[in-house]
Amino acid sequence: MNANNNKEKLEKYGNILFICIIMLIFVVGFIRTVFCPKDMNYYENRYSNKISVPTISTILDNTFQSSIEDALSDQIPLAQHLKKLYNESTTSFSDYFITTIIENNRTTYINYKNKSKIFDGYYVFGKYDIEYVKRQFQVKADNYNEIFEKYPNIEFYAYYIEKDTDMNFESGEKIHADEYLFSILNLDDCRTRSFKIENFQEFSDYFYKTDHHWKHTGAYVAYKDIVELLGCEEEPIKAGKEVLISKEFMGSHSSTAGSKIISEPFYAYEFKFPKFKKITGSQNDGDYGLQEDLIATAPVTSISYGQFYGSDDGKLIFDTGKTNLDNILVIGNSYDNAILKLLATHFNKTHSIDLRNYEHFEGRKFNFQQYVEENSIDKVLFVGNIDFYASEAFELGN
Repeated sequence: MNANNNKEKLEKYGNILFICIIMLIFVVGFIRTVFCPKDMNYYENRYSNKISVPTISTILDNTFQSSIEDALSDQIPLAQHLKKLYNESTTSFSDYFITTIIENNRTTYINYKNKSKIFDGYYVFGKYDIEYVKRQFQVKADNYNEIFEKYPNIEFYAYYIEKDTDMNFESGEKIHADEYLFSILNLDDCRTRSFKIENFQEFSDYFYKTDHHWKHTGAYVAYKDIVELLGCEEEPIKAGKEVLISKEFMGSHSSTAGSKIISEPFYAYEFKFPKFKKITGSQNDGDYGLQEDLIATAPVTSISYGQFYGSDDGKLIFDTGKTNLDNILVIGNSYDNAILKLLATHFNKTHSIDLRNYEHFEGRKFNFQQYVEENSIDKVLFVGNIDFYASEAFELGN
């Protein structure tokens, strides 16, 4: 009888202890969410969600309530580790069987997880709906055209990056989003250009298997293309030898899919960068990315696109000290990370702004007029893929 009572007490105390541990995790998570939220979600390679400022409008439209839910999912201790464990455990079974399917279906899209698809051993997203894109582009074009008209003394350029979302690899059909975008932007043809892909082979030559960015080959082609577009007098820096940085790279597409079924080597070109007078950023000063350091120590065990080329700083300034050259403002998304350091060698000062993160780091909204006037900007380059030109996050205020 006493043994049974002791067993019941142990079970009771065990349950109470378990409940207390769970409550403690949630309490700690709530306190951290409200008072000292962490900035980065490293597993998903993005900034962590935080609670938005409550207003009458955000409470009525449930934006504030949703921000609490999203913030808690990022800030609760072990949340990222649990999410990673869940993704890996739920995909291990399907990965075992899907390997054979990939091998036998190289010219067919295989629907995978979290809107991901697999085509010939590459994680990809499907082709976008051009009618939806047109509506989004029109909003952006109206915004940019107003800026163009207001600042006639500044040279504006637009560079569009085609990728998997611009083309159906099975049929070869393209949506030609760049052509529509350029038709509604009030820019001369000599001020616009696209990074084109005409088939899957070209896509695979220039883009990663496991990440949505272009790899070193694509980035270098785009860099030379943009130098020509901008009318830079100096020749592009020549690419040196190709260096294996890491034998096994798994990027943003792998994280989105929650799977390790596909991996690839991470290569980069060696460049002889001239010495910059100064490099300052929202997150790091002195340099941008670890290109030279990692090439010198390669190969390394693991690497990310952001670690190698540089992260999505809200504001970044390269100063070459060449006062006879122009000052340029580059407004883009993470695609420009791989070319910024190269591009900056052709200008006096190169200012890079990521409008998604500017307010987060600088503590105020980006004011285009104030910025170009204070920094004597001569040229402005917009550079990004379809998501950049369709997203309201990259609209400019006057």
